[in-house]
Amino acid sequence: MTRASTLSLVLGPLLLAGAAAAQDSNPVIRELQMDNKRTTSVPQGGVAMAVGRNFHACPPLPEPQPGQPPPRNDCRHEEITVEINNTKVMLLSVDFERVTFIVPQDTPVGRRRLKIAVRGKGDATLDFEVTAQLTDEQRRVQAEMEGPGSGRQPDLEELIRDQFKITMFELKRDATGVRFDIAGVAGKVPDGFTMVVTLSINQRDIEQRLTTITNTGGAGQFRATFGPYSKQLLFGNYAATCLFELGKQPRVKARDFRGKLKREEAEVYDRIERREYLQVGTPQEAVEQTEAMKNHYKTHCEELARLLTEAEKAYASGCRQHFKQPGQANYDEKGWLDYLVRMGFATAEDQKALDAFKADVRFSSRNGHFKPDDYQAWAQDTFLPALTAAFRRDRDFRESTIAPIEPRSELPSDYLVSIVLETFKGYTRNLYDRAKIELPEALRMVPNVDPVPAQTVSRRFFEAQRRLLLRTVGLRHLAPGND
Repeated sequence: MTRASTLSLVLGPLLLAGAAAAQDSNPVIRELQMDNKRTTSVPQGGVAMAVGRNFHACPPLPEPQPGQPPPRNDCRHEEITVEINNTKVMLLSVDFERVTFIVPQDTPVGRRRLKIAVRGKGDATLDFEVTAQLTDEQRRVQAEMEGPGSGRQPDLEELIRDQFKITMFELKRDATGVRFDIAGVAGKVPDGFTMVVTLSINQRDIEQRLTTITNTGGAGQFRATFGPYSKQLLFGNYAATCLFELGKQPRVKARDFRGKLKREEAEVYDRIERREYLQVGTPQEAVEQTEAMKNHYKTHCEELARLLTEAEKAYASGCRQHFKQPGQANYDEKGWLDYLVRMGFATAEDQKALDAFKADVRFSSRNGHFKPDDYQAWAQDTFLPALTAAFRRDRDFRESTIAPIEPRSELPSDYLVSIVLETFKGYTRNLYDRAKIELPEALRMVPNVDPVPAQTVSRRFFEAQRRLLLRTVGLRHLAPGND
């Protein structure tokens, strides 16, 4: 037997096993579901769930630390995309076996192809039918056709849950702003029971309301209004979620109501949740809103990095006095330059940067005397107004919408401001203390700048938070690496 034949016998099974393993990791779509029922068609604007395997698994959360809040799942599922006929659609939720998405209202009616692609694993496709969005009358007729006599009798759980419905979820505008009006029916629960109504966008809660159910004529009804909002709406997929929990009703009334139910009926009433979706804005408007957020935080990072460098340069210029001994005509330039290197302002090999520091005598005389008046003028007229403006721009941007576009950006964004502010204040105190000059009142406090304090004040922590912020808002290409 030749060497080639021997290798073929040895490697052949391994290669086949490798190919089989690769196939086992490919995404697979078995079926589509709506309202937990298998379907082959989805109406325009409908929410569907693809059921299969190998879609996505979020990384495990770290162990909770004593005294700390439980860790959040901040996975953005960036490696998975959902398309209908090569057009990306909105992803609502995803796990290893299920992908929930919304069929855009402008999707053409007819046979369409769903594709779910997972980076590094491949993609899976499934053909289905997109139907015209049903009117209320069409839904009523369809419900009658699917009722008694249709060949399928709904079970007890379906009968009870179907009595709980959101009948209205609308966005309305008037002179006071925009609001979301939600109304529905709540079966035959007693008058005075309550339900929690939650308004959310892209699976993120915005507000909650505890609304009272009124039972007139034997049928419970509820209403809730969110708003009016004078701020800009977020574009995307809103959800109205209504949650009824029997265990959270008034104890005596809940006990009386439960006593009239069969055991299996009471189990259903223990928790009933209904949800409806509403698309606000076009996909292009949502993209533009996200891009505006990215541009804002890119500019924010650049401006705060510039200001931190300016604070370091100002301190480097003024701290020559630290290396001037009493009675000496000049300061120790070499000792001063070594100090700047130890501070991380420059490297010993970067002669160009060191020459720039030597040429900067804005806040120190040539022989090393500190210039407090010039430093104060620079701080009050140039540095602090720029820092205040950066902080105010960030606050105005965050407060311009009814909820943050990306809430995880807020803390690192504040930390950047805090680090620059505290660095400036620390360097300033040091310069005035070493010069034995009282710190001017105008430099003790910085009004109108009150970010969340950073737990560490250093250039290294600043860079870590800058990278985190850029990655959080989708600008990872500006902050490469895995730290």
